[in-house]
Amino acid sequence: MNDRQRLKYDSHLAVRALSAKETSQALTSSIPAWKPLYDLFLAKISYADACILIQTSNTSGITQAKNQKRAELTAQILETGGALSALALLRSDPVLQAKADLLPSDISALPDALVDDKATELLTLARAIPAAAAGSSQPNIADVGLTNGKLDELETQIETYNLLLGTPRAARGSKTAATENLAATLDEIDNLLEKGLDKLALQFIGTSFYQEYLLARDPIAVAKKKNAEETPATPASTPR
Repeated sequence: MNDRQRLKYDSHLAVRALSAKETSQALTSSIPAWKPLYDLFLAKISYADACILIQTSNTSGITQAKNQKRAELTAQILETGGALSALALLRSDPVLQAKADLLPSDISALPDALVDDKATELLTLARAIPAAAAGSSQPNIADVGLTNGKLDELETQIETYNLLLGTPRAARGSKTAATENLAATLDEIDNLLEKGLDKLALQFIGTSFYQEYLLARDPIAVAKKKNAEETPATPASTPR
């Protein structure tokens, strides 16, 4: 990670820290579009974190992150499968029901290399279901809570798990690819902020949240604050 990327990444982390506060969540929950954009933002940061681990050849970190990502992906598989299973019942679709009706034990029994395959299968099934036609009363994926934002988030989580799935040796060998992926991901996060959260945050002009948000979005301001926090205070001199 070069200096420019570090500034950008630290700014992203500052936005995450601010948005995670209870007071911030209470405020942003008034805008329904905030959560899906923020969830995708978090998923992109998770992918960037995986790239950084591979860049630094942090093999123990990669293993730990992979195990955590497997748990997170398992939760999303069960959530997505549950929604598709309910949709299959509403649509009287036994084929979809058979593919989507999953138990936690079904996922825990899978080897690491097949967990992302199951997630991809569900994502493909969901993407293949057409949007509701005008005037149609047939249930669709939105009726069971599967928005495009949730599917985009699942796709990013699959990509992150895939990135971490290789052996430590394979991970070290993909440092060049991780560097390229990191640069692209940081740009994607910037775009998500500039075209999404930044625009929604304008509704909070005049609040302390908005002022803090502006500071978090300023990489230079974030760097100065970080340096101040990391620089030990100079002991006061004792008068003679």
